[in-house]
Amino acid sequence: MNVKDLADMIGTKCLLQVEGTLLIPVRVNDVKQAYGQDRAHISTVNGAGTKWVSVDRLVREHVALETHGEIITRISR
Repeated sequence: MNVKDLADMIGTKCLLQVEGTLLIPVRVNDVKQAYGQDRAHISTVNGAGTKWVSVDRLVREHVALETHGEIITRISR
């Protein structure tokens, strides 16, 4: 991912893929490249806490909607 793509993620809502098809709605607070990896600082949409995670674990909502349509529709409401 290039720097512009990373910067465009800041402030967006994504889904954090935890295990298999378990997806948790999160907001991207910041991004960075560290040791050759793209990282995102996220916070939960409903809940508390923040964490740095690999960008590879994040799924944009529109992509997830195509894959897991019914689930995402319920989360977004």
